[in-house]
Amino acid sequence: MYGFNLSTYTFTNPFVKGMIYALLFIATLIFSLYNYSDSKAVHERLSQSSVEIKKLKVEISSLKKVTKEKVGDIDLNDKKGIEKLSAKIDFINSIIYENNFSWSELFYSLEKASPKNISITSIKPSYDSRKITISGMAKYSRDIATLVENLKGTSFIKKSYLMGESEKLIDKKYPIHSFDIEAEGAF
Repeated sequence: MYGFNLSTYTFTNPFVKGMIYALLFIATLIFSLYNYSDSKAVHERLSQSSVEIKKLKVEISSLKKVTKEKVGDIDLNDKKGIEKLSAKIDFINSIIYENNFSWSELFYSLEKASPKNISITSIKPSYDSRKITISGMAKYSRDIATLVENLKGTSFIKKSYLMGESEKLIDKKYPIHSFDIEAEGAF
């Protein structure tokens, strides 16, 4: 069994001492390489960040210029100027909200109202008349009537009317009913 004592030279084992020095050297080398690669990565991120900051400063100055052109006489550093701009924004948002058409609400209403054996093939909203034309196919006529009645009960559609229905044959064997429904939307 070998003992390890660094206090006196005569009792030290040169092999163990050399191994300890080698391990310390390797550990120091690994730690130094890790720190070097980490500092290099940080330096690259910092240089990339400084480029991004310069781009953002240019974009901010461009946005300030555009804002000044669009806002005009409103001083954005003044509380009254901000309130004036806020009032303009609210006015524009109210116009957008009035003319907004919610496709998701329409699809939800159609999904909720459609019975089995109905296939919607076309949806055409008319923004001026606030009407929606829904075309599709059904296996049975009663499914079309159910769809028309169910559409009246949705939150998005106020009234619905069957505008036309015709029977067609698929592959000269299977009868299918095509239909057109006109609905008044709440948009």
